[in-house]
Amino acid sequence: MARRSPMNERYQKYTGPKGQTRKSAAAAKPKKSSSSSSSAKKSAGAKGDKAKSSTWIGDPKTPAFRSARRQWWIALGVGLFFTLIAIAVANFAKTASWSRTAQTGTLALAYAGIFYALYVDWTKMRPMRKEWIANGGKPAKTAKADADTTEDE
Repeated sequence: MARRSPMNERYQKYTGPKGQTRKSAAAAKPKKSSSSSSSAKKSAGAKGDKAKSSTWIGDPKTPAFRSARRQWWIALGVGLFFTLIAIAVANFAKTASWSRTAQTGTLALAYAGIFYALYVDWTKMRPMRKEWIANGGKPAKTAKADADTTEDE
């Protein structure tokens, strides 16, 4: 591999052209297609299509989803609370005979809260979210009504 000369302006600080950055090595590679203008248009169009298709519709705005989301947050909060209690018991009651039992019990409650949050997410929230995304961000009843009207026409 050739050694770069420290006398070259490109490798010295503050001597290169101002307001410009050095071109990357990828810019020097040959293009895939022969016409660069059509490929530039295609790549710009492809980027626009990709951005449109990957936009997040959001979470369902239904009362059932809000209730599930509330349960999820409460369960995570319970898990965090009991984890902090277990840490506090471990730090402050090191020699007490009851500390080991209390620590185990609070950690069990913390794990129960976290596992309940996972259960709510996997069994309640994800199916509602998948249905919401499949319907294009509309509630299931509205999407079914729209599908019925388009079939009649």
